[in-house]
Amino acid sequence: MAGETRTVAVPEATFGSPQEHLRRTVQRVNGLLNGHGNNHHIIVLELDTTETRVSVLGATAGCVPIFSPLDAGAAASVALGAIYMRCEKDAIVITHDASAETRTLGVVTHG
Repeated sequence: MAGETRTVAVPEATFGSPQEHLRRTVQRVNGLLNGHGNNHHIIVLELDTTETRVSVLGATAGCVPIFSPLDAGAAASVALGAIYMRCEKDAIVITHDASAETRTLGVVTHG
């Protein structure tokens, strides 16, 4: 179609033969179906600060971080509405209440 642009994320030439390219593609699709999307993170919030920045290669300003508390301290902060997140280029930025208690979150990014 006119005006259509194709973006090549992985150059096909690096996989060698068409059979090898197909084998690697199927391997990655099977990994995605088994939950291996490489988009999940376990994050421990920094103590006595109100912002934690986590490097996430490939994150964009338009991605959506979805999080869940993994301990009681994080659950209490989430219940108070004291934690929210945003994505930036190659990072997740978490704004939270300052605490001397360690809090852990599970985060999945989409987009």
